[in-house]
Amino acid sequence: MATCALGFCAKTGTAAVAAVDRSGVLLGSWDIALMPSHTERFVYHHAELMPRANAAPWVAEATRACSKQTLQSVRTLMQHLDADVTAGAVVGKSLELPGPLDKILASHTLLHTAEGVFYRSAVADALRTLKVHWSLVHPDELKDVHAALDEWGKAPPPWRKEHKDAALAALTLVGRTPAAGSEL
Repeated sequence: MATCALGFCAKTGTAAVAAVDRSGVLLGSWDIALMPSHTERFVYHHAELMPRANAAPWVAEATRACSKQTLQSVRTLMQHLDADVTAGAVVGKSLELPGPLDKILASHTLLHTAEGVFYRSAVADALRTLKVHWSLVHPDELKDVHAALDEWGKAPPPWRKEHKDAALAALTLVGRTPAAGSEL
C-alpha cells in the first residue's frame, strides 16, 4: 500500500485536511469536524461570557468533547484513505496557550490565540494517539513549497486556501524519515 502525509489547517470547530503521497502527488482534500455539532465551537469566547467560576469547568468539558470528536474524525479519514498515513503536519505558530485562563479571558486578542491553539492541539493529540509522527509547520514554511500549487493545477473541491495550506504543510514532510520515537 502507498504511504502519504496528511496536512491539517485547523479552524474554529473544523479542519481542512489534505493528503500528499511520497512523490508529492495530491491524493485529496477534505473538511473534518473537530467539535461535535451540538457543542459551542467558540470555546474561549463562550467562557468569557460565563461567571469565572464556571469558565474552567466549561473549557475542560469542551476539551474532552473536542478531543473525542477530533480523534474520531481523523481516525475515520485515515481508515478511508487508500494509503498508509506515515506523517502529519499541523499548520500553526504554536501549541502553547498564551497564559492562564484568567489572562486569556481578559484579552480579546488572547481569546483568538487560545481558540487556534485549542484546535491545533486537538489535531496534534489525535495524531499522537493514532501513533502518527507529526510536526507543527509554521505558516512561513509554506512559502518554500508554494510552487507545488501550480504543479497540482486545479484540484477538485474542497480546495480553499485552508486546503492548499494543509496540502503544502503535508508536502513539507514528504521524504522525511522520523527518528524513532520522535515527532517529525
